[in-house]
Amino acid sequence: MCGICGIVSAVRNLEFDIIRNMNDTIAHRGPDDEGFLAYNSASGNLLEINRNNLNTGEVSNKDHNLFFGHRRLSIIDTSECGHQPYKDPEGKYFMVYNGEIYNYIELRESLVRKGYKFRSHSDTEVLLYLFIEYKEECLKMLNGMWSFVILDIQTNTLFGSRDRFGVKPFYYFLDKNYFIFSSEIKSLIKAPQISREINKEAAFDFLMNGRILDDYSTCFKNIVELEPSSYFKLDLNKFVFNVQKYYKLDYNSQYEKFDEAKSKVYVQNIREKIFEAVDLRLRSDVKVGSCLSGGIDSSSIVCIINSLLKEKKI
Repeated sequence: MCGICGIVSAVRNLEFDIIRNMNDTIAHRGPDDEGFLAYNSASGNLLEINRNNLNTGEVSNKDHNLFFGHRRLSIIDTSECGHQPYKDPEGKYFMVYNGEIYNYIELRESLVRKGYKFRSHSDTEVLLYLFIEYKEECLKMLNGMWSFVILDIQTNTLFGSRDRFGVKPFYYFLDKNYFIFSSEIKSLIKAPQISREINKEAAFDFLMNGRILDDYSTCFKNIVELEPSSYFKLDLNKFVFNVQKYYKLDYNSQYEKFDEAKSKVYVQNIREKIFEAVDLRLRSDVKVGSCLSGGIDSSSIVCIINSLLKEKKI
């Protein structure tokens, strides 16, 4: 679990304290490291901010209309090489990312064959290079959970995405002057551009039905979730925002008679997929634990982990 946040203004430059307050509010999501990016979408002026220069005078200048913030929980490559916002060697792309790409090793190998050279062993670097190579098509290659935003300085655009089932959170506020995002609402409302007004329709739905019925709205007015299986683009020159779906779950609604031979095939296929999924999720540079509730799902996962560890003699 990491935390990401950001703010973009179409009308004026911003105070650094805004993103710092937003980032501090989600410090619990990433106690290992923090970082910031300041950018002027008109002049191209750019400043990377970390713990070493966080309190210096250069950070307080008012020549930036875009800020990224990141809080890191180190899981894959716990070294400083995984520091975020993460950039490519040429400094054309900058990314803040929360999540884990489980098939990053296989994706890394495919990128190496294309000539990419890696400075770290993190899935963060793999994700950024995959976007550089394939743009939004990279989302179809990912096995994992994520929410991320990438600044493309060449095209002066923001690209962001959320995983297929919305495991990783992504909330945002958008009007004609500002785009503000964060992993948590309490971080969002630290931005003074957002008024803390209640969404009466959503509050009514929640109190009456125990859930919010409107698609991905929240109990805060004008704060919404990015829909799972979606990506967005924000043109920083024209301040045009667009959201698109990249994935839809297909299902078979046809019925057929029970076939014992087919049933055995289905059972074997499901078993292989579950074992593969659990095995990928054991990739980590820190200790891995499991939450065991006693239900069939968590009990199955723990038994599979035990079986895999015995097989690998760990």
